[in-house]
Amino acid sequence: MTAPSIFLQGMNLVLLGDFNPKIFQPAWFVSQNLIGENEAESVDISIISADIVIFTMDWLRVQVSRERFQLSTTQEPYYEMVRDVLIGTFTILEHTPVHSMGVNLDYHYRMPSIESWHGIGHKLAPKEPWAGILSKPGLTNISMQGKRDNNYSGMVNVGVAPSVKVIPGICINVNDHYEVDSPKNSLGCSEMISALKDVWPTSLKNASSISQKLLEII
Repeated sequence: MTAPSIFLQGMNLVLLGDFNPKIFQPAWFVSQNLIGENEAESVDISIISADIVIFTMDWLRVQVSRERFQLSTTQEPYYEMVRDVLIGTFTILEHTPVHSMGVNLDYHYRMPSIESWHGIGHKLAPKEPWAGILSKPGLTNISMQGKRDNNYSGMVNVGVAPSVKVIPGICINVNDHYEVDSPKNSLGCSEMISALKDVWPTSLKNASSISQKLLEII
């Protein structure tokens, strides 16, 4: 039987805290040597305001609001660079309050057939309990949460849904979520940045392993 094939994958890093969006303009990243001048010349700016900043480069998307800072890419070779931009940013802005962090991986798989596509839904969300409740029930989204096997506060969230990028396909999202131990006593962002440096390779490896194990059920 033909195995599912990866169609598209992406990674985003999210910090939750208290941010000043207007700081995070392309020129600021250039001035701090976090991105190159040539890269900034081709940037596509969606919006820059006091409440939200969104801009995109070839390999990086930046979106910042007052409570959320997000860097994302759909190009796997740039995962490390995205991480380095985030670490560099908040090494400079070390006093920025940050209470949570997410290392998020998305995997879009092309399924080899409609039957195997439906098979994922049958295994993860059996239809029998829905008999007499819904006509032709089908999986639209399922999420599960588990504990992490290290000493950091937080959890691992996994979601499975039909892909909107490829048909027939599924999207598996793995959210490796971290929280500071004591938000009231936490100062700056050093706790979350230190955690990112520590867990980075393991987080990526675990996300890939989770997606592969889910595919094995078909």
